[in-house]
Amino acid sequence: MVCWSPNSALSKFLRFLKHPKAMTQFHFSTSAICPGKLLIIDDVPENIGVLFNLLSGEGYEILIAEEGGSGLQTAINEQPDVILLDVMMPDMDGFEVCRRLKQNPLTQDVPVIFLTALTHMEHRLSGFRLGAVDYITKPIQHEEVSARVRTHSNLRRLQREQAMHIAQLQERNAELDAFAHTVAHDLKNPLGIISGLSHRLCQHYSQEAELLDNLQDIRNSAEKMREIIDALLLLARVSKQHLEPQILDMNLVMQQVMQRLQPMLAERQAQVRFPAAWPQVYGQPQWIEEVWMNYLTNGLKYGGTPPYLEIGAAQEGEQACFWVKDQGPGLSLEAQEKIFTPFTRLRQHSGEEGHGLGLSIVERIIAKLSGRVGVESQEGQGSRFFFTLPSVAQAAPIAVQLHQAPHCLTAKEAPVVVAPQAYKTVPTHTDLQQLIAAARMGDILWLQEILEQLCLQDQTLKAFCQEVTGLAQDMRIKQLRMLLEKYAQQTQA
Repeated sequence: MVCWSPNSALSKFLRFLKHPKAMTQFHFSTSAICPGKLLIIDDVPENIGVLFNLLSGEGYEILIAEEGGSGLQTAINEQPDVILLDVMMPDMDGFEVCRRLKQNPLTQDVPVIFLTALTHMEHRLSGFRLGAVDYITKPIQHEEVSARVRTHSNLRRLQREQAMHIAQLQERNAELDAFAHTVAHDLKNPLGIISGLSHRLCQHYSQEAELLDNLQDIRNSAEKMREIIDALLLLARVSKQHLEPQILDMNLVMQQVMQRLQPMLAERQAQVRFPAAWPQVYGQPQWIEEVWMNYLTNGLKYGGTPPYLEIGAAQEGEQACFWVKDQGPGLSLEAQEKIFTPFTRLRQHSGEEGHGLGLSIVERIIAKLSGRVGVESQEGQGSRFFFTLPSVAQAAPIAVQLHQAPHCLTAKEAPVVVAPQAYKTVPTHTDLQQLIAAARMGDILWLQEILEQLCLQDQTLKAFCQEVTGLAQDMRIKQLRMLLEKYAQQTQA
């Protein structure tokens, strides 16, 4: 084996660059300079000499093997960028050498260029089937050899860079996993302490209204931080998790969604219109529940005062489309282009708080389920947020059925309107004062005990107690106090 390093050629090139007119005389590009390591496997010294003189002058480090066996060992030990391989050699011909190179994991990615006087198409195809990337026919043409070697040397370099970038991405993904672990454990625990201590302070200072409001703000902020952390973890989980889609029971999914939204529906006096039937689709129940929650929550926040939302569903070829349409102020074209980007907030001027992750999570979920998301909107004319899912072939639509509360009617043949109900029966003034005291202290367990006793005493209070329970579980303490105080004023009057 002969190893040659072209220091003299490099020195000449450096001296050339020092010339004042060098950069105008030489059109410099990275594709023109391809220093690398080449292995020549050939049993004819004259061929080796021609290739050595030509390629060493272009800056390559040259490795030489005069028969197939030593060439294989040199390739394993030195890991060249390109191998120039003669076909006609004694003992082991070039085809066999190539076959063994491609079987070895250490050399299978090294590009092999055959050198041969054989010009028949069958010989060329045999080489390509074995994994060769190119052919150079004899007698050798200098410009052809230079161009082909440069091309495959560049491709090999790019291949290695790509492998390096993939390794870096894998390392960063591992770091993100570690970050998610840190978020889940090291950040949520301190938030729990903040929430717990503020709860104790609320109990201690239950008679000081202004201080109590500040403490409730601390608790609400801690809860908001927890929601952001949970959203980030869900976003990371959706990106990584592999799942097998299943046939969705959209009625069951919507049942869970409406149950979670009851306090917000009541607070905002919202109306929600449902379709008559659901197309049958493939999906993942928990993830689609989050999609509906994000769309409907945004609709309740930005869909008008009071909000009026229309939920729709329709078959569209091999996919079914679902949507939430509102009567809000609409979105500009610029906002529509950015709305599904992480940390882009809806209607920042509206006064509603948000972390800008919800719709980006929706997009990730639906893309994972082989669907798509989008928004159609005009300023001043509301918005229609939609998502699609793969349909179950030839499956009949399923009638919409909702069993949430007395005001949630079942859809049969026509769409229905769901709206919060004004309660005809409320607790007595004394009971309300007890509920207000529990709310001021932030004692949710005490509050629930009172509500359970009220339901046992009078079943007509069940709907009222469900609303209060929902606000308490969602930590909407200020809204809960305002609601209870409003009813207390009515009973006192």
